[in-house]
Amino acid sequence: MVMSWILNVLVKSIADSVIYTKTARQMWVELEERFGQINGAKLYQVKKEMCNVSQGTNDIATYFTKVKGLWDELDDLDEIPVYTCNSVEKMLKREQN
Repeated sequence: MVMSWILNVLVKSIADSVIYTKTARQMWVELEERFGQINGAKLYQVKKEMCNVSQGTNDIATYFTKVKGLWDELDDLDEIPVYTCNSVEKMLKREQN
């Protein structure tokens, strides 16, 4: 059932590459290895764009929407630390950044 759900939400070309895995976990691990990498170039680009964003002639709603979109994108790209004894500190630092 889980394998069917995963296959149905994937693009056909990607689904075809994992269709013959034996378990849902194996399918998930294979997809995570392939697509779970942080895109360093994109992360850099978003951070750079955040440094250069300004309201300019935009109204506050347009400016806020742009900034909020960049923050959401950065949050999505930023790596969540693996749970360890000091992961609470890492999570706090991540949130502060």
